[in-house]
Amino acid sequence: MSSANFELPPLDGSIGHVLPDFVDFHARYNPDRPFYVFPYPTLESDELRNTSYLEFAQATHRVAHHFRPSREGPEGAVVALVLNVDTLLYHAILIGLVRAGCIPFAMSPRNSAPAIASMMERTQCHRVISQPMFAELMADVRSALPEGHAMRVDEPPALTIIYPSLAPPSADDPARTPAPEPYPPPPEQPSLTSVAFYLHSSGSTGHPKPIPQTHEFVLQWSSFATVSHGRTHGTRWGAHALPPYHTIGIASQILAPLAAGQPTSLFPPRAVEGAPPVVPTPEVTILNAKKTGCNAIFSVPVFLEVRPWISVTDTLLICVQTWAQNVDDIEYLKTLKYLVCIWYIPLRKQSF
Repeated sequence: MSSANFELPPLDGSIGHVLPDFVDFHARYNPDRPFYVFPYPTLESDELRNTSYLEFAQATHRVAHHFRPSREGPEGAVVALVLNVDTLLYHAILIGLVRAGCIPFAMSPRNSAPAIASMMERTQCHRVISQPMFAELMADVRSALPEGHAMRVDEPPALTIIYPSLAPPSADDPARTPAPEPYPPPPEQPSLTSVAFYLHSSGSTGHPKPIPQTHEFVLQWSSFATVSHGRTHGTRWGAHALPPYHTIGIASQILAPLAAGQPTSLFPPRAVEGAPPVVPTPEVTILNAKKTGCNAIFSVPVFLEVRPWISVTDTLLICVQTWAQNVDDIEYLKTLKYLVCIWYIPLRKQSF
């Protein structure tokens, strides 16, 4: 399917797997088109930076080389992600692992050690990518695993190694880092019914449970209206307030720009300054949305409150508690195509 200025991948399954084949499709046909857009270097900056489809594709190759050099070891190894990193890096790791023939398991770092151990045992996961800040949690996970269940912990690579264009210029090496060598392809293409990655349930009725996402389902997911409407409606999602390990986070931060060719807004990657990721609040969420020019926002229920007296064309009947106090914010919300809350009932009682 073609658009006025760029090519879009077909959603009929003819191109292969969404991950990583859609990434490679855009890198070939739309290399300079923005995949992500964010203020840079800080949220207060007026400058915007883009990560192009080509840059993102190259980032996934670097990740694949980093975690599985030369495609050594068995195919299909499950690798858990217990991370608090910028979304820009998180998704390069997620898709880079898929490219490397691994099965990433995106876990909330808020899970307890017994919960993580239970999910690792269920999926025969023996490797975790985590950070020193979670060292105590990882030690507790190791203790909670059955005797004999091996566990390896690796740290994520630095953001500027995976995205060298974000590294400060160096007088010693002013030239841009060359493109990475293409990662070796799989010996044979995984079936559509094989697992692409794992997510997990909320754990509201016990330990969270692994939920396999097959390549076939990811393809179907890419045709969902929320993901694919950008093809015809020019929807540019502001998904910066969503955690990257969440179902809707992955849909809006990865699948939407891949399926629709429209950039997704992110918070600025703070690892460039050696700082942790931006903590979403109503104030910084709408500020980032305004700066990046998105026309649709995903929000979380802690920000939201239903008010039937507000009606905005093509927008949910939703008033954002903090935003509703600011006339400029309300006027901005009226310009959006969509304002979507992840969970709807009860909005006032859910927690992010």
